Amino acid sequence: MHRHTPRDGLPAMPPGESKGPPPGQPVARPHGTQPTIDGSGRTGVLVPRPIVVLTVLLLVAMAAAIGGLGAPYLRGERPMAVATPTPTPAASDAKGRFAEAPRACGLLGDALVAELLPASLTSQVSELECEWRTADYRKPSNSKYDMVLRLVKYEQEATGIVKAKEYFAGKRDDFVRDGRLETPAPAPPAALSGLGDESFGYTKPMKISIFSESVKRIVLCRISNLVVEIEYERGGTTEDKDGRLAAGAEKAARAIVAELNARG
Repeated sequence: MHRHTPRDGLPAMPPGESKGPPPGQPVARPHGTQPTIDGSGRTGVLVPRPIVVLTVLLLVAMAAAIGGLGAPYLRGERPMAVATPTPTPAASDAKGRFAEAPRACGLLGDALVAELLPASLTSQVSELECEWRTADYRKPSNSKYDMVLRLVKYEQEATGIVKAKEYFAGKRDDFVRDGRLETPAPAPPAALSGLGDESFGYTKPMKISIFSESVKRIVLCRISNLVVEIEYERGGTTEDKDGRLAAGAEKAARAIVAELNARG
C-alpha cells in the first residue's frame, strides 16, 4: 500500500481530503461583491457601468475647466482686472458748522424779549446759557413769564454731529418716558417743521416751581453740531390753554435759528 509522507516539513493530509472546496461548490465571498471570470480563470470585483461612465464624464469636465482657466496664461495673456469703484465721502463725514458756540444772551433781540418777557431781567449764567426772569414778583403768578436758553455744542468733526443727534434723541426720549409717569399724561413731543435740521416742542406741567405751579413749553432744535434748548415758562397754571407759550417758544426758536444762520 502507498503511504503519504510529509514533504518539506508539511504535515500529511488525511486520506480523502483535498486542499480546495469540492468541485462545483461556490466560494463564500463578502456581501455585495460578485465574481467575474476572465479567460485566465481569475476573479475580481465588478464595477457597475453607470459609475464608470459618470467618472469618465467628471474627468473630462475637469480637464476642460482647467484648460479654459489656463489658456490665457499659455498664450501670454493676463486676465482683465475688475475695476473697483472709488468710494465717495458719506454725508456723516461732513464737518459740523460751528467751530465755536455763540454767546447765548446775544441771540435774542431786545424787541422780541420785550414782547415775550415783559419787565424781565437778563442774566448770563455762562457763555452757553442765558436767563430772562420776571423783575416784578408782585405781579399775579399768571402774568409772570420766564425763559431759559441753553446751547449745547459738540466738536466740529463728524463725530460731533453724531453726538448732537444722540443728545437730541435722548432728550426727546426722556420727555416721553417722564410723561408716562404723570397724571394726566401730557402730549408727547411733537416735531416742528422748517426749524433747523430737526426740532420738537413739548409742554410740561410743573407742580412745584418758584411760582408754586407753572407750565413750561420746551423747544429743542439741532443745527449741525449745535443743539438749542428753550424753556418758556408761565406761572399760576399747569396748562397752556391759549397756546401762548407754544407760540412764543417757537417764535423765539425761529429767531435764534435765523440769527445763527445769518452768522454762517
